[in-house]
Amino acid sequence: GQKKQYINDIGDPSKVVHCRNVTADVTQSGLVAMCQQFGRVVNVVMLRAKNQALIEMDNHESAKAVVEYCQQQGFVDVDHRRVYVKYSRHQELSDTPAGKTLLVSMCKPEYEIDGTVQRPPIIVYQIFGN
Repeated sequence: GQKKQYINDIGDPSKVVHCRNVTADVTQSGLVAMCQQFGRVVNVVMLRAKNQALIEMDNHESAKAVVEYCQQQGFVDVDHRRVYVKYSRHQELSDTPAGKTLLVSMCKPEYEIDGTVQRPPIIVYQIFGN
């Protein structure tokens, strides 16, 4: 397919900003703190395997302020790393909150697994439920 041509290198306006050069040194809290200066952060998706992050702001004006601030010198310093920011191709992120997945591994279970496999949601809820 053909790549979409933007009027500029920051993309088309969106509530979601795309950050790159988000290395292991760059924390989610560092990114949120940088963006919160310009409005409310609604959602954050850290794409560690790609050294990227997506940050959804509460409105287009907040996202625009983030992008314009970061474009002043071409990057923004977050946790002593140069992070490059532009608009994301996503207009908003999924409603599923990031980081709400719980992975449970059972090692040396005291109970027979065969009987519990048929009811794992009930057991997991009993153990980890609110």
